[in-house]
Amino acid sequence: MATILIDNYDSFTWNVYQYLSAAGAQVQVFRNDQTTLEHIISLNPRNIVLSPGPGFPGERTGICEEVLGYFEGKIPVLGVCLGEQIMFERYGGKVTLAGEIYHGKISVVQHDGRGLFKGIPQGVQVTRYHSLAGLPPTVPGDLEVNSWTDTGLVMGVRHRKFTVTGVQFHPESILSDHGMVMIRNFLALQGGTWDDNPNALISDLATPGVYDVTLWKPTTDSVAPRTDSPQQPSILDEIYAQRRLDVASAKAQPGRSQQDLEAQLGFGSLTSAAVSSAPASIDVVARIQNPKVTAPQGTPLAVMAEVKRASPSKGNIRIDAVAAEEGLKYAQAGAD
Repeated sequence: MATILIDNYDSFTWNVYQYLSAAGAQVQVFRNDQTTLEHIISLNPRNIVLSPGPGFPGERTGICEEVLGYFEGKIPVLGVCLGEQIMFERYGGKVTLAGEIYHGKISVVQHDGRGLFKGIPQGVQVTRYHSLAGLPPTVPGDLEVNSWTDTGLVMGVRHRKFTVTGVQFHPESILSDHGMVMIRNFLALQGGTWDDNPNALISDLATPGVYDVTLWKPTTDSVAPRTDSPQQPSILDEIYAQRRLDVASAKAQPGRSQQDLEAQLGFGSLTSAAVSSAPASIDVVARIQNPKVTAPQGTPLAVMAEVKRASPSKGNIRIDAVAAEEGLKYAQAGAD
């Protein structure tokens, strides 16, 4: 029986795939608009994973809600980032601007020690890539918060009865601690309810860690109504604006300005004699086209190829591609 991974057109899908496979799952991947619920049912999956992805839940998530609605209570379902947000809204919550922009940033989260977080220490560091999150006051009655930040932002939810669970952060990121443990905890689940999984400790009231919604303080962004108006900045606009602020802040740190960095690399602070003794610049294109002319005598030309196994959102994925073998093909074709 396979693990079905629904791809919401996100490059992180393949990081999730790698973690699931490394943990022993037999994974089949389907894009959210290129399969049907009937086909997924026919595969008789062991469990379902809803991948990360762009935008709000419900905008470009294909069959995700339909799949969740059918398989809830039957088999375990995991949601990552957008997948978790789909769960949040499916059961009646509201996903909106988080009031924080966290893309590629690390946060410390607390958790309840149950389900995905069984055996994981408190204060675990996780990697976040999101600008949206479930609005804490709207946590649905069918769900309970399984993890949160020190500011009370929801970092994960779990259905109170069904084996439906998700996290807002990315356990598959190399910068997330204990991510593989979370994946293994999910794969250890069976059946459709927590009663089928006593080892998940869901009913263990002695397990420490209870979410306190009063930790969360609303911001103008977090309570603003969702809108598709073209006058409103997009998520990418907000990420770009925040990135400019982050870069400006970094440059203001002692030793971090562009001039300081150039000096550390040997530019700008070198004496004229040192500058004049630097190797002459080489035209890379001319070097490749005619190495005998531009290369010093007896110096062989080497070309190193980096081959991507997967494109974030386009093209067929070759799961069995090996970069070294692809590089060898280039070499055998004449790239020496």
